[in-house]
Amino acid sequence: MRRLTLALLLGLTACGGTIDARSYSHACTVDADCVPVTEGDVCAECGCGNTAIALADKARFDADKAKLAKSCPLLPHPPCVPCALPAVQCSSGACALKN
Repeated sequence: MRRLTLALLLGLTACGGTIDARSYSHACTVDADCVPVTEGDVCAECGCGNTAIALADKARFDADKAKLAKSCPLLPHPPCVPCALPAVQCSSGACALKN
């Protein structure tokens, strides 16, 4: 019985994993080449952008994140607090968040 309970708990808390922005292009020439994304736990419902990647790689980032999120548990989440997307910049040829 303990093993069954543990297996159920692990199954409910299992997540699709994390997504790391370092796996995507950061190359840019102007600020418009960059876009904010949220890296980390793909099962987290809320995210306001915590890093920047190249706009050219955003579709691949979104597809990879959606693929990972398919294995997230379907649990009720509190509503997300609205947040403004952070500003991005092209700094020395690499996308970054503005400070």
